[in-house]
Amino acid sequence: EQENQRGMAHMLEHVCFLGSERRMQLQSGGLGMTSNACTDFNHTVYHLSLGTEYLSQGLEALADIGFNPAFRPERVEKERAAVLSEAQMVNDVQYRLQTQFLTAMHKDNPIHVRFPIGLEHQIANWTVEDLQSFHIRWYVPENATLFIVGDVDEDIAVEKVEQTFNSISSAGLATGQPWDLDATSLLRPAIEGRPRVLHSFVEPIDGPEEGAPALKDWSQIAWAAKMPMVPARTVDDLSEWLCQRLVVEAVRLRFSARWRSGVIPCTLHSYDTAREAVSITSLTIMTEPNRWKDRCEEVLQEMLAISSHGLAQEELDLAKRMTLDRVKEAADAQPWAVMGTLKGYEAAGTSREVVDAMIASFPGSHLLTEA
Repeated sequence: EQENQRGMAHMLEHVCFLGSERRMQLQSGGLGMTSNACTDFNHTVYHLSLGTEYLSQGLEALADIGFNPAFRPERVEKERAAVLSEAQMVNDVQYRLQTQFLTAMHKDNPIHVRFPIGLEHQIANWTVEDLQSFHIRWYVPENATLFIVGDVDEDIAVEKVEQTFNSISSAGLATGQPWDLDATSLLRPAIEGRPRVLHSFVEPIDGPEEGAPALKDWSQIAWAAKMPMVPARTVDDLSEWLCQRLVVEAVRLRFSARWRSGVIPCTLHSYDTAREAVSITSLTIMTEPNRWKDRCEEVLQEMLAISSHGLAQEELDLAKRMTLDRVKEAADAQPWAVMGTLKGYEAAGTSREVVDAMIASFPGSHLLTEA
């Protein structure tokens, strides 16, 4: 998105998805199909879930959504109103806190001024031609990745994909295979003309910046660090990733033991985020404004003790048991939810949530899928 296009990817998602006659016919045809779409910092995702016997129809619907939108003026105006309404609905306290956090995390790149919802005054003034130009520029085959997940014969799937998409012209923007990834993203190939989202990553030995926050009525203080997402291409890679998750779980247990008599004043999170294409670790402290120094000192002393002396074997064993129990419960109840549970989600209850878990940045997804 250029400076005058902030939010255009999201609005175009609405126009393409909800304006697709083929998708609407398929969804209302009694096939049990569900569908949805979403836009984040790096992707627009269109998702269909339907019986494998309708694979051809599903692919045709996706081709219609992505590469043949109608751009009818009445549809554009309807979706403009919907997007502006959505911008108002999401603008609550939690959203504003999240935007402040992400702005601080990504002040080194365009993410902090490219929130997917966009700017309302720009959304209100785009023309049909503006949206068409954006679509022509970016909705090209080499800028897209197709996922098919299900009990489908691979050769048949490839044949149907070729029948559906081979007639769509490429734009000559990229060469090589989709897995020839650029240095700034694990999720897409490089394309000339697409801005690179660069990050200033921290090193494990880096300390916090000097200076204290100016607290007035704040009740949260957060430290956060971002590092590159590392894909798990081998079982050893996956093991290392799981060990990091176990350490985070063990630290949480340490916090629980330290403040068992009262409310735990802090939360520790470490997660991969596909929407920003980074791995983030954050420590958030909840405190009364007049006690923030004392509370920070307590929490940081505990963190210093862990980093200096490590964790006890018993703590790691307990963290492992709790993690395995959580995954087992999810697998027994909903076998398709194992991956999301490992990533820290609740057991996924719908196919959309399953796909969200799969396309999220969990680095070992292909290993677990094969297993």
